[in-house]
Amino acid sequence: MNQTQKQLVKMLSSAVRKEQVTFNLDESIDWEALIEEAKEHKVSGLAYSAVKNNIGQLNIDDALLNEWKRDVIFSSMHQSKHVKQVSELLQVFNDHEIPVIILKGMVLRNLFPNPDLRTMSDVDVLVHEEDLERIEDMLTAMNFTKVEDPQEKHDVYYKPGGIKIEVHWSLTEDGMFKGGKAYEEGIWDRTREVEVLGVKTLTLGYNDFIFHLIIHMASHVAYHGFGVRYLVDLVVMIEQQGQLIDWQEVIRLIDLCQIRKFSAVIFGCCEDLFGLKLPKDVAQLATVDPNYLTLFEDEVMNSGVHGYRESSEVLSRQISYNNQKQLSPLQKMMNLFFPPIDKMSDKYNYAKRNKWLAPIAWIHHLWTGLVHPSYSYKDKFKLMISGYQTVKKRADMIEWLELE
Repeated sequence: MNQTQKQLVKMLSSAVRKEQVTFNLDESIDWEALIEEAKEHKVSGLAYSAVKNNIGQLNIDDALLNEWKRDVIFSSMHQSKHVKQVSELLQVFNDHEIPVIILKGMVLRNLFPNPDLRTMSDVDVLVHEEDLERIEDMLTAMNFTKVEDPQEKHDVYYKPGGIKIEVHWSLTEDGMFKGGKAYEEGIWDRTREVEVLGVKTLTLGYNDFIFHLIIHMASHVAYHGFGVRYLVDLVVMIEQQGQLIDWQEVIRLIDLCQIRKFSAVIFGCCEDLFGLKLPKDVAQLATVDPNYLTLFEDEVMNSGVHGYRESSEVLSRQISYNNQKQLSPLQKMMNLFFPPIDKMSDKYNYAKRNKWLAPIAWIHHLWTGLVHPSYSYKDKFKLMISGYQTVKKRADMIEWLELE
């Protein structure tokens, strides 16, 4: 991590414990870079809360400070509106007698000193699969539009000027977690009741909730990474509700899904970065190589909140983890540029019918990728120049984390 990232972690550590952060008088702080770093991880409000009471002692430009403060106020107001919309939506679910389990941020926010500073842009719910048709009818009647999700792990609904809702019917991805289905058995019987602005709903039981945070991070790091806010959530929950968690049961779930090494690394990051005092059972999960722990912490800080900070590296991350786990990083890179003809889309059928046209199909494929608007020319050039090194580095890390 660079100096700015270390300073941000220090501020977040103080913020979640409602402390005022202190810096050494001789410590140089690039406030513009620090604020930008906080924005990338969607923790700008949390960072501001750690310094707002002693801001006069810090050497920060007034214009920059005022802009930061204004952004935090507007974001907080938006979060208040967002939560109100979620509560209204949950009431509609209740009125239609459709049970839902609300996930992640909407529950975690209440554990923060100022809930509105734990920002979120959507709401995730878990439902029974047999209710999906009723839910679609209900949301459509409320002027929500269903958005096709290419990953097909959940349904996404969006309302202009309103909220985005992700409707899940499973918490684990097929093929990634070997014990995922067994973990989900009986999960509805282990729920607990919570309220969102007075509207009663369900959320995961304490053991399932913290385990879901872990497997959610595992999914993100395998495909595109995640940012420091995910670790902050884990720290806050453990410090606020750790006494309500059956850690032996959590470890049983960790072993059931075979993510002991990854879990040990996640808890190790929380301990190393935020000084989290780990429960005894968790501290004995697995031995973590400090060098790899540092490498993983760098990965988290460089990823941005959902792993999309550097567009040129997003594709490299996705290449590093795919269903062709037996392939080397070089083979995966070659498959990106020169994929097997039989696995190419239908627009390359001319090469599927006539194999001798394969070189033309590959040129066609490369040209399509070059002009595709999803990535800038700068990002594509960076991928071609340093993509292999990134893929190799991440492939080694994924193997070390035992997520293959």
